[in-house]
Amino acid sequence: MKTMLTVLPLFIILSYLFLYLPSSADMSNQYVENGFVVNIAPEYRDIICPVFNNGELETGVAEIDQLIGKYGIYRFEREFPASERYSNTSVDLSGYYIVEFSPLHRLEDVINDFSSCCCIEHVERIGVCPVFAIYPDDPLFSEQWYLDSE
Repeated sequence: MKTMLTVLPLFIILSYLFLYLPSSADMSNQYVENGFVVNIAPEYRDIICPVFNNGELETGVAEIDQLIGKYGIYRFEREFPASERYSNTSVDLSGYYIVEFSPLHRLEDVINDFSSCCCIEHVERIGVCPVFAIYPDDPLFSEQWYLDSE
């Protein structure tokens, strides 16, 4: 019995290490391949206004417009459209923009060029978080008539 109590926790720990850890390690570096988020520096937030002019995306900031042409950027829009600029910059979300570009370019190259822009405060990758199947612990879950069975 004493051996069983020693072996069982060891078996559980090893099962966890072999089954869970390799799968979670593979998912730690998943990012959107052709998109990222930029935070515009506060002094440029009032200037920037992304519009399409003759089929070309323009922001009103020459440095960003050059990168838009270089990387074939086709989406440059606010991440939080309803956010307003506040005097307290710690809660200001008005400078965050989602950027999507042509898949012909590498994400690292585009991020490096945007990071070196003086009008960009910082650049963030967009992480992909997989959703796992969740099984309810209610044994009568399938008997609940008000839940959609399909």
